[in-house]
Amino acid sequence: QVKTTVLDAFAHKNVPFETLVSTLKPERLIGSNPLFQVMFLYHQTPDTPSLGPDITWTFKTMDLGVAKFDLTMYVAETDGQFTSIIEYATDKFESSIIQQIHGHFNTLVDGILANPSKCLHELPILTEAERSQILNEWNSTDETLNFTLTHELIAKKAAEHPDQTAILFNQRTISYGELHAKACQIAHNLRDNGISIGDRVGIAISRSPEMIASILGVLYAGAAYVPLDIKYPLSRLQHMGKDSAVSLLLTTENASKNFTEWNIEMLLVDNLPATDQLPLDIPKPEASDNAYVIYTSGSSGNPKGVPISHKNLAHSTAARFAYYHHQPKSFLLLSSFSFDSSVAGIFWTLASGGTLVLPEDNAEQDILALSDLIFESGVTHTLMLPSLYELLLSNVPLEKLQSLNTVIVAGEACPASVCDLHFAKLGGVNLYNEYGPTEGTVWSTVYQVPPGKHTNPVPIGKPIGNTRAYILDAALAPVPIGVIGQLFIAGAGISEGYLNNQALTAEKFISSPFNDEKLYSTGDLARFKPDGNIEFLGRSDQQVKIRGYRIEVSEIQHTIEAYPGIEQAAIVLQNSKLAGNKINADDSEQLSQLLMNMDPLEADYLLTSIESMDQFNAITEDPAA
Repeated sequence: QVKTTVLDAFAHKNVPFETLVSTLKPERLIGSNPLFQVMFLYHQTPDTPSLGPDITWTFKTMDLGVAKFDLTMYVAETDGQFTSIIEYATDKFESSIIQQIHGHFNTLVDGILANPSKCLHELPILTEAERSQILNEWNSTDETLNFTLTHELIAKKAAEHPDQTAILFNQRTISYGELHAKACQIAHNLRDNGISIGDRVGIAISRSPEMIASILGVLYAGAAYVPLDIKYPLSRLQHMGKDSAVSLLLTTENASKNFTEWNIEMLLVDNLPATDQLPLDIPKPEASDNAYVIYTSGSSGNPKGVPISHKNLAHSTAARFAYYHHQPKSFLLLSSFSFDSSVAGIFWTLASGGTLVLPEDNAEQDILALSDLIFESGVTHTLMLPSLYELLLSNVPLEKLQSLNTVIVAGEACPASVCDLHFAKLGGVNLYNEYGPTEGTVWSTVYQVPPGKHTNPVPIGKPIGNTRAYILDAALAPVPIGVIGQLFIAGAGISEGYLNNQALTAEKFISSPFNDEKLYSTGDLARFKPDGNIEFLGRSDQQVKIRGYRIEVSEIQHTIEAYPGIEQAAIVLQNSKLAGNKINADDSEQLSQLLMNMDPLEADYLLTSIESMDQFNAITEDPAA
């Protein structure tokens, strides 16, 4: 095939360049060849004539100081020896990248000569130095972290500082002593109802101190908690409860009305029998026992459970103490407790003796009220979506945010505009970009964003302590620096797999080709920067993130196809630039009428093109425009 293609091309080698250009009519750009930008040249140097013993001939390359193409590689054969030279445009390539490409080429040729029968994907491309740097140097993250059960750290803080404020919620103040006593009461009642080590307890409570006390109470009883968001459909909650084999449901009297059709034993935390006992004998589960199970969207049509062990949780929390210079004095928790980023705020804050600030549900929908809460509560730390943080910075008085010390953004890709806005308005506040799937216990890499001008994509950083990150190709071989591959993570935070789903576990949790540990396949596309930081570049599958939530579009597809009369459905994610703008009822009605009367492709273009309400209003006044 190659021979035929080459000979066909050579048959037209005498066509003038000008004829090609006039026939193909490529877009002409100054500084760019119109037909191709990369050239490979191979030639044999002729035998040098003999002109006597006193005269010798040598061939040398001539550097004219100008690159005609973006990249040209010359390979010359002289007396059985091969040399290669790369000429490149310096405004498009760094010299270090060219040296890297040259090293890859030589390594590949050496590999072919040594093993000519191997398949291409089996041949080496990384130099030994680069391979060692990617696999070993950048993954040299071993740390000796103090392994203590996380809820034991919190119980210790309660014993040391019982009067210190643990939770602020809706004008209520709950001390560590009160929180501990309530958690102990819940733990006693759980034990009285037969709950012990290894059991799983569902928690269906809205954001409140009772929710936090219930989480601690379940852990104090030695069991694992399963967060069940009461806003979810009952059928979804029932599936999660059945799949995780919850033995009992912790809820409140008001929320219990949502579960009357669910045949499950309930314990109402706001109506518990009093007890004077304190569980001084808090059971000590094994490190491998579950601490919690969180459900994420599943491609099968049902959510999938991710069990996190006490070892995973203890590592995740200890790694925060080791990495962050400032521990939270006051942490604003915005995440739903059924979302794994809540784990960071709850356990990091309470294990450090700080105050957990709980806004009411949907607090993020009122940015001004949220800024008042930050100001009045003296919030020092928070973790939020980059899109929400951008809204906060853009719409609230800066004096409301002066108490902030550390802002963590996570849950979705962080655009450079957020970083630029942060340093323009809160230059003295530390900004971090965290990355990590639920399967990695909240976080796996982190990047401290430096001041200055930023470009997209903002890196997700380097692996945290006792965690390793690999970017691999389809054959599980490490890709070169700057080349896109799939991100795999390993280390102390990685879950053992999915609950009751051996097939998916075997697919996603694989044996490492580099050592004896397990790799988790994130499905995320990424690449290494020359400094070792990782850039996130999207997904390799159809999973999407909306406001921080992982959503498998096939789960939505399965749900739609379950309706009578629907045989097949297709789901497509569309980004509307209007999504971040406030549209009143009249505008919304105008927009709806306008779109209904348009061709679908035109409507789609309109939605993805409008950048401001002024543009929208202009169009609704004169749709023909």
